[in-house]
Order: sequence, then structure tokens, then C-alpha cells
Amino acid sequence: KWDKSEYAIFLHDEQVLFDKAIFTLGGRYNYDDASGGSFCLQVGLVVHIKEGASIRASINKGFRSPQINELYMFPPHNEDLKPEEVWNYEVGLSGRIKDVEAELVGYRMKGENMIQLEKNPNPPPKFKFQNTGSFDFKGIELNVRARMAEGLLGTFSYTYLDPGDMTKGRPGDKLDVSLKYSRRKLSLSVKGQYVWDYFAADGKKEKIPDYFVADAKLSYELLPGFLGFLAVDNIFDADYKVYADLPGGKAGLYKMPGRAVTVGLSLKL
Repeated sequence: KWDKSEYAIFLHDEQVLFDKAIFTLGGRYNYDDASGGSFCLQVGLVVHIKEGASIRASINKGFRSPQINELYMFPPHNEDLKPEEVWNYEVGLSGRIKDVEAELVGYRMKGENMIQLEKNPNPPPKFKFQNTGSFDFKGIELNVRARMAEGLLGTFSYTYLDPGDMTKGRPGDKLDVSLKYSRRKLSLSVKGQYVWDYFAADGKKEKIPDYFVADAKLSYELLPGFLGFLAVDNIFDADYKVYADLPGGKAGLYKMPGRAVTVGLSLKL
């Protein structure tokens, strides 16, 4: 039997400045009977440059106490874990021109005591949850959403991540695209994802092959709230693997399913 209690109190306020900016200030005090207390601060500012365009910046502290499964359950547990703490710094620019919306965000995450499954220096078990020291992640995210024609919506997103030496299971580059067409009772969507600069170990070791995977779904409203659908996952039957951190020493590369076709009915109440 395991038991862990966690309590938190939140304070949050927003103030409008000069009719063009919004200033945000907040705080959270978190207490965990396994990790003690921690105060997290949040400060943010949004400035409307012109109609349809704004720039924003924020700083906040994050806190994550070890979970029960990390402290007590399964062979890799570790009762000596310390809570994760991280400072997030973010700057973003967003805008809209007619039927196109775009957002560009740059961020940095600096923290310590990240909890990860690592090789146990004194096995068994082979792997153990451990605090892996400090970390410094930097990244950029670009998101574009466009209404290309009546009933046709397209999205594009690109994510770049520089995790330093902590590359295990963290793709450096990821590209997502999608198209969705809706007309009356009919809906058709197609999406694809391309992943590269991906590794199964830290220090850019054990490179995982780049991969592209695409899915599609066709649905039709037979009755109000009652849909029939046809879905095809992994359309091109791509042969690819992903890295997963699983408990019980099961972390590692996993082969993903090939092409799968699903026909079904769904009901929305």
C-alpha cells in the first residue's frame, strides 16, 4: 500500500495596460509530503502591435514532484528522488492576414533534477528512475493555419528542439501537415508527420532512422450525431520505430504498427 498527498494554492491576475497590452502575474505554492514545498512564479506580457498581430513574452517556474510509480511501484522505483524544477522562458509572435493565421515561438527551458529511467549502476533492476542533473533545452515552433477554400482547412507546423546532450527519445526536428475538407455531412482529413534527427541514446548516439507516416479518415453523418467512418492509419505502410520510456525496464525502441484499416460507427450524445 502506498500513499502520497499533494496540496497547492494558486493566485492569478491580469491587467490591461494602455488598451494595447495585457500584463499577467501569478504564483503557485505546492506542497508534497514526499518532496516538501515549492513556490512557482509566472510573469507574462502580451502587446497588440496592430490589428491581427501581437507579440508576447513570459517567464515561469515549473515544479513536478515524483509520482507514486516513480517512488514506490515497479522494480525501477527510487524513494530518494528529488522533485523536478524548471524555468521556462518564451517569446512569441502571432498574426493573421485574411484567412491565414501564423505563430512563431522561441523558448528555453533550464532546470534540474529531471526524472528519467537510466541504467542502474547497482543492478538489479537493470533500469532505475534517477535524477539526471541539470538540463537546458532550446527550441522553436512554427504553426500556420489557412482556410484555403470553402470547407478546406490546411495546417502546417514545424518543431525544432536542441536538448543539448540529452537527446534520448527527443526528436530534434518534426514536421506536421494536414488537410481537412468538410461539406455538409461529409468530412475527409489527411495528415502526415516527418521526424528526423532522432536518437535512442544521449549524446546523439544510436540514431533512429528518419520516418514519414500518413493517416486519412473519411466520415459521413448518417443521422444527427451518428457517424459512419473509414480510417486508414499508416497509409504507406511505413516501417518505423519510436523510443518509449516505459516502466519495468521496458524502455527502448518499439516497432510501430503497419497499415491499418478501420471501419466503424460513432455516436455523439
